[in-house]
Amino acid sequence: MRAWKSVFILVVAGSSVARSDNWPSWRGPGLDGVAGGIGYATTWKADEPGQNVLWRVKLPGLGASTPAVWGDSVIVTC
Repeated sequence: MRAWKSVFILVVAGSSVARSDNWPSWRGPGLDGVAGGIGYATTWKADEPGQNVLWRVKLPGLGASTPAVWGDSVIVTC
């Protein structure tokens, strides 16, 4: 019975994250690569100014992780 309570709590907690506007993990809040809303850029050219790139920052090393978005922050590792 205790295991079922734990599973229920995890499912409820996971579903509340999936409905948020944050992008906390690889493939997004629903783990399906889908972002809600409209008006997202579908193409960009990092080497051309004004081509859907608002900012960039150099990282101190190499990285292969997926950025996470939480509120107004973008979290990356390297």
